[in-house]
Amino acid sequence: MSRSRDTANQINRVNSSAADATAITVDSSENVLIGGTTVASSSGGLNIEVSSSGSSVVPLTLQNQSTGNNSGVYLTFRGQSNTGAQADYTYIQSVADDTTAGNGSIRFHTNGGGTIAERMRILPSGGITFNGDTAAANALDDYEEGTWTPTLKGSSGNPSGQSYSKRTGTYTKVGRKVHVQAYISVSNIGTGMSGSYAYLSDLPFTLSAGNSNYSSGLFGYIHNLGQNVNSLLAYGNQGSNFAYVTYQNGGGTTSAYLSPAGWGSTPSVMFSMTYFTDS
Repeated sequence: MSRSRDTANQINRVNSSAADATAITVDSSENVLIGGTTVASSSGGLNIEVSSSGSSVVPLTLQNQSTGNNSGVYLTFRGQSNTGAQADYTYIQSVADDTTAGNGSIRFHTNGGGTIAERMRILPSGGITFNGDTAAANALDDYEEGTWTPTLKGSSGNPSGQSYSKRTGTYTKVGRKVHVQAYISVSNIGTGMSGSYAYLSDLPFTLSAGNSNYSSGLFGYIHNLGQNVNSLLAYGNQGSNFAYVTYQNGGGTTSAYLSPAGWGSTPSVMFSMTYFTDS
């Protein structure tokens, strides 16, 4: 149906099954409203309002009635070039029963210069793949940022009476890879700092087990240690949540383990490390 624009009137479509309630409104500015009579945005366009409440209410459902594997393009974003031809565009595709790869996935495509390419895929099993990659093993399945509380200790366990004037840690986790940073300033190392090795402990995620998952850390700043060192380093212990602390002196060719007494009584350190986790 065609109509001329009338700035003084609007067209209402009455839903007879709902006690003659207005279901669709086209106002004088050619805004289309479904379920309401007030334009929610000054930009106009299609406005959908849902008056019912509850988690089961779905404001908009797009269903493709194509046969076969029930896949199809569900939403397309297009622009117009100066010549009136369709410009490059982006579309979203749902693949409900694709048995080849990504069964039930949602895919984002672009058409640039006449070439259609998949840019991102959300897998039904969780995770995101990019640029046409279909392997679930390659999917990005986690991104997380947070804080953690580092602890200086010996291999015999946590000392008692330990206190800190500064004890902050942050982490970023992308997939299996974790990057941690920490700033620790001890006001009292406490008693019972013993054992064969000094630890930096309580990492936010357990390190992956196995010899292929060694990782190393760096202390970029040290102050008031209990012994003289030229550099202070660390390596993560696979399958645990701590790192051994090591050091080097002079022109030595081998790292040595820092002892728990090597922390001293009021050490301050800044630490960073990147490692893999299975969490």
